[in-house]
Amino acid sequence: MTIRILSLGLMLSLTACDASVAGPFEPIFENTAAGTQAGDCASWPALSAQVVEGEYDWRLRVFNSPDCPTQAKAFEQTYDMDARFAGLWQDLLLVDSGTGAGDHELYLVATDSGERRAALWYVGQPQFSEKMIHFFEPTRDAADISQCPQSEDVLTQWAQMGMPVMRAVEKVFDSKTGNVSTGDKVSCYVMQ
Repeated sequence: MTIRILSLGLMLSLTACDASVAGPFEPIFENTAAGTQAGDCASWPALSAQVVEGEYDWRLRVFNSPDCPTQAKAFEQTYDMDARFAGLWQDLLLVDSGTGAGDHELYLVATDSGERRAALWYVGQPQFSEKMIHFFEPTRDAADISQCPQSEDVLTQWAQMGMPVMRAVEKVFDSKTGNVSTGDKVSCYVMQ
């Protein structure tokens, strides 16, 4: 089995990057911590991360200092190929699992141990603030299109093509408590 060390990019680049000049590491979600990237290493002031792709999965290696020094490795986790490293937020690593425009699961992973602190099932774009993540959790309940905040015309077109329009409910993850509560808003999504 050949293992290649890959550049950390928005979509897990399929080619090895051997650049030695540090550039920006752009996280996938807005309002999460940008870092610097040199070669295959993404760094923040107190930690760094490296993605190593295998034949059927990939590993996230996390280090307790910048620049991915082997002697400072904190932990290593293995993920399926449909997941991608998404960045850092409030001392939690973000791993996004899912493909295409459908529903996803966002894993919030402790930077010191690799422990999964939460798994948030969502559709659309989660909104990160200083202490909370607002997201819409999909339900398997059919939506009344007239009550959806999205364009009724677009949703009706999807429904006419045989794609069911479903209801999603707002959820809020609190980083201080680790709890998820239900918000007041609803949204709709197309089940694919």
